Formats: sequence, C-alpha cells, structure tokens
Amino acid sequence: MSKLNIMGIDPGQKGGLAIWKDGKVEAYKMPETPTDLLELLASLSFHEPFCYIEDVHSMPTDGKKAITTFMKHVGHLEMGLMAADIPNEQVSPGTWQGYFKLKRKCKSETTTQKKNRHKAKAQKLFPDMKITHAIADALLIMEWGRRKRHEEL
Repeated sequence: MSKLNIMGIDPGQKGGLAIWKDGKVEAYKMPETPTDLLELLASLSFHEPFCYIEDVHSMPTDGKKAITTFMKHVGHLEMGLMAADIPNEQVSPGTWQGYFKLKRKCKSETTTQKKNRHKAKAQKLFPDMKITHAIADALLIMEWGRRKRHEEL
C-alpha cells in the first residue's frame, strides 16, 4: 500500500493548509496573496496528493463586500490546486466536525469558544506541534481526510 499524501484546507483568509506527507505533518497559515498561495502549493511537490477543502458558503449576515472577497479567495484556492495538479474534494463542516464530535454544543457558544475547542482537539491529535487557530481546522480536515482515505483502501 502506498503512503497517503493528504492535504486539508480551511479556506478562510485566517485559515490554513495542513499536509500529511510521507507520514509527517506540516501546517501553514493561509498565504496572504494568490501568488504566495501558488508558490506554496508548487513548492509542496508530493507524490499522489489529494486535498480536502472545506465547503463554505456565505451567511445572510455577511456583507456583500465580505462575501465577494471571501468567494474570490476560495476561487484562488481552487485554481491554485488545479494549477498544482492536486485533485480535491469539498467536505462540509458538519461532516468533519461531526466525526470529531466538534459540532456546537449550544447556540450560546461563541465563535471563540468553538475555535478553542477545535484548537484543543488538534493539539490532542498533534501534541508535538504548536497549534494556532489559523491551522487547527486545516489539521482536523486533513486528519479526517487521511482517516477517510485509509478506510477506503
């Protein structure tokens, strides 16, 4: 069986990318520009990669400018993956969060509380890494994808 090389992406501007490459984990804060993103993806060069990218949608409370900026950023990610020849699949937040039992506990939970739970879960899974909010979800998406692919083989 070949080694699984899996990438997970939390596509927000404050998100990140995580990679399981030849049995080792790397994580990066989301690059600031499309050029930086393309350079990062091109530099990764790993055998038979597969990427899981969080399937995101705008919310009715989001402003038009924020929605436009965010969706443009997601388009840059998709084009960067295509240019780097990295096949990908979108995964809903509910799918990977449900797998790790990270869905919101109650409606009164703040975004910060939720992010802290995600960070704590990532830290538990990757105790040798310094986990930040920027890379926590990417690591969890990557780990979900790695486990999913392993189960399919």
